[in-house]
Amino acid sequence: MRKMLTVYSTTKDDALILRYKYRYILFMSSSELDFGIEERGLLNEIMRYIGEISYSKANPKIAAQYSRKLFVIKTERSYEDLIILALSFIKELHGRRIGFFSLKSSGTIKSLRVYSKKITA
Repeated sequence: MRKMLTVYSTTKDDALILRYKYRYILFMSSSELDFGIEERGLLNEIMRYIGEISYSKANPKIAAQYSRKLFVIKTERSYEDLIILALSFIKELHGRRIGFFSLKSSGTIKSLRVYSKKITA
């Protein structure tokens, strides 16, 4: 899989500006998470399922946490399906049974915030 780059040209001296494209994925967990403690463990589990090379290319990060069950992962655009697949394989985290469900994917985090308010209200 290749990294998606968008090329922009400026009007001044036609210098090229490269920008990576990211996707934001809203997940819900089956039990409550304490992200202060379990964030690193969750990212390590993702790396275990997709491998170190794919993990470094996907560059997943926890971008936002809306509740103890709802959170957003930011990843590179072409690796979105791989991250969703890896999280669906995780059944245990720090000795507790847990499941992850992807609710929505978007190019902006703002639309996921609006969606999370709708489902929690």
